[in-house]
Amino acid sequence: MINIKTIKQNLLSIVVIIALFIFTTFLCYSYKINTYHENFENRLGVMYCSVILKYEDLDLCKSQIERENVTKDTLTLFQNIIQDESLPYYLFNLSFIIIIAISIFNVHKEFRSLNIKNNLTRMDYKKYLKKVFLNSYSHSLIIPLLVLYVFIWAYSISGSFDYIGVTKGFYYSFPIEFLKIPFQFIICYILNLFFINIVYISIGLLVVKNNKNYIVSVIESCIIFLALVMFMSYVLPFMFGNKIYFYIDIFDMFSYFGRPSLSFFTIYCFILSIISILLVYFSYRNQEKTILILEKNKY
Repeated sequence: MINIKTIKQNLLSIVVIIALFIFTTFLCYSYKINTYHENFENRLGVMYCSVILKYEDLDLCKSQIERENVTKDTLTLFQNIIQDESLPYYLFNLSFIIIIAISIFNVHKEFRSLNIKNNLTRMDYKKYLKKVFLNSYSHSLIIPLLVLYVFIWAYSISGSFDYIGVTKGFYYSFPIEFLKIPFQFIICYILNLFFINIVYISIGLLVVKNNKNYIVSVIESCIIFLALVMFMSYVLPFMFGNKIYFYIDIFDMFSYFGRPSLSFFTIYCFILSIISILLVYFSYRNQEKTILILEKNKY
């Protein structure tokens, strides 16, 4: 049975999720149509070159015919959809703003109204925090599921994981060593996004209890995340060498060029998510101190 109260409480999240999936569906469908036209034009080019080669020896036509049966693999199409156009590129790479904003929205309302006091008369503090934070952390699934949705679309268009096509005229979407293990790669890819989205949300939870204003909380959380990115992308490579950048960069989560180890990066993202959750735990574990901060920030 549909709970109207739950829908009202999570209305912002529901609207954003629906909007993201509608946009992604339109994006994938448009790419499917464009791919169909591109393949049709290639077939016309092959027919034209077949006639030309009967009378003249042209390398361009030979190359066109050699590529007749070559199609983009699923991972190349997947990357094309996410990163090739300006709008999806910025949407996915700046998705941390969306995730922070919707994940702390209800938490901010709960804290500013001081409903926590009423709730604590009916349940234990730890159970209360578990309920509130699980709702907040559930938003870490949005982008991974959206990416999985794009991957399914890409497979429906390509129907192949044969990466040989990228060596015959298509640019490499991901390093060849990752294209050779498509299922392992996409699982790690989605897991890494899930872990990093947990980091986004943890930053938001650390900030939200200390701010009266929701917008300020979102902006401050984003600034802290970007400061963390700057530290990892510039300060640490300056101290320990530029090669470390590809091991620890967490801003561009959608490009894997230069990353030397898929397993290392997945473990690294997992550790970051655990550290961020522990920071949230230690920040909120003292009930009296937390309520005192919330009461102070109410006025």
